[in-house]
Amino acid sequence: MTLETVYYVTQIIAVVAILGSLIFVGVQIRQNTKAMKSAAAQAVHENFSSFLAAAGSPDVGDVVTRAFTDFDEMDDAERWVFICHALCFFSSLQDAYEKWREGSLSDDLWVGWRGMSLNFFATPGGKSFWGQRRHMFGEPFQTFVEAELLNTMPPANARLWVEPVDVNAAKKPRRGYVMTLETIYFITQIIAVVLILPTLVFLSIQGRQTEKQIKQSNVIARLDISKRSVTEFSEFWFSFYTTNENAAFMRKAIYSTEPLSDVEQEVFASRMEGLVAHGRAGYELLQEGLMTEATYFGGERVIQALVSWPRPRRIIERLTAFQPMDHPFRREMARILTGTPLGSIPARIDVYNMNDFSAGEGADALKPNQGAAP
Repeated sequence: MTLETVYYVTQIIAVVAILGSLIFVGVQIRQNTKAMKSAAAQAVHENFSSFLAAAGSPDVGDVVTRAFTDFDEMDDAERWVFICHALCFFSSLQDAYEKWREGSLSDDLWVGWRGMSLNFFATPGGKSFWGQRRHMFGEPFQTFVEAELLNTMPPANARLWVEPVDVNAAKKPRRGYVMTLETIYFITQIIAVVLILPTLVFLSIQGRQTEKQIKQSNVIARLDISKRSVTEFSEFWFSFYTTNENAAFMRKAIYSTEPLSDVEQEVFASRMEGLVAHGRAGYELLQEGLMTEATYFGGERVIQALVSWPRPRRIIERLTAFQPMDHPFRREMARILTGTPLGSIPARIDVYNMNDFSAGEGADALKPNQGAAP
């Protein structure tokens, strides 16, 4: 074999290696994208599975079913069960919407979530829930729900339609023609020159796709942290209403002017301390970019509702004073307290209009402008 022949062979091998490398990189990017979408789909599926497990009991199922048609006629405890489960469903729906909007949840999987939400909004109870609780979700999600879901009826029948794709058979190579080594060399050189520019373009696109994948991963991580924060806060807050006695105590401690015993004061103060601790954790996550603004402001609204009443406001003011002087969360709490005067937010029982207290014996006790000794 002459030196010229060796040169031709090495050039051919180089071009084949370039083609192999490009094919390998393309396959790798495709596999990474599939893995990311699979992880997002699994996370959304687990969220919905948790919701179904909680809603699957016969007692809860009966309450939820009746709430769809008779929401305004249900008693306080039944309405609260429905609201808790609806919040869980819509938290998962918002999580799926954000993943779909960012491109990490496929259109096929999102169709299922959209269909379930249409069934929910087709009921009077679903519309009543959204009207009362829409403020607890992010602005983009609110806009999407009211533009695309709220007044859209679910289809009677649905089917998938796939446009047929014609596949052309490969041309048969010509027979009877034998290429020399020199001819192969010139062909490979032409291929190498033609591939230089596409290779550079491909590498640029690959870099952008990698950057986009990193951003999508960060968005998914932030949404997952936000969801866990909402779940932890909801479990913390809902634990105060697990029984009628607990609910009656919280109502007395928040809205009533009736003095609390020493034990009741200590219990209520510890609950407010836990609430402020959750608020501080959420604020620090927000500052680090690990929590969405919609999630944080949902928790802030709970604190705003409490500080509009004298007794919880007095406790939260004292807890704020215990924060370090130079800590940003102290300034954040001062902003909330300053911007929320007493009586600015009505009691939950007034918002729901569950009962008429205008002529009741406890009507005066529910007025927010009355002070109360802690």
